[in-house]
Amino acid sequence: MASKPTWCNAGPGLALVERVMGSPLDAVLFVYYKVPAAQQAALLPVVRQFQARLRSSWAGLEAELLQRPELSDGIATWMESYRSSAGLSAALVAAIAQAAADADADLPVARHVETFVPLR
Repeated sequence: MASKPTWCNAGPGLALVERVMGSPLDAVLFVYYKVPAAQQAALLPVVRQFQARLRSSWAGLEAELLQRPELSDGIATWMESYRSSAGLSAALVAAIAQAAADADADLPVARHVETFVPLR
């Protein structure tokens, strides 16, 4: 059985946003990972269904899937982004992380997480 997805930097990133910005209403969560070009067609509907399940569970959640325009040695970089009209709460970030862990081998294993806020 494949390893469960690794959720890197989720907690500290959001904690930093909460300390620096107060309520992270306009924060955006980015999750990026590598996908071999040969697996892209099979993985695309899996990620889209994963994001659709999250959107149906969290009112106001917006989810987007992006990719770098170029491959590097036959490997693509994909990025999921999440923002919510209700704000990017610790509970929401934890729910996204748990959903990824529950997806087990369906999602890429090494999922790297960053939180960003708009510049003021």
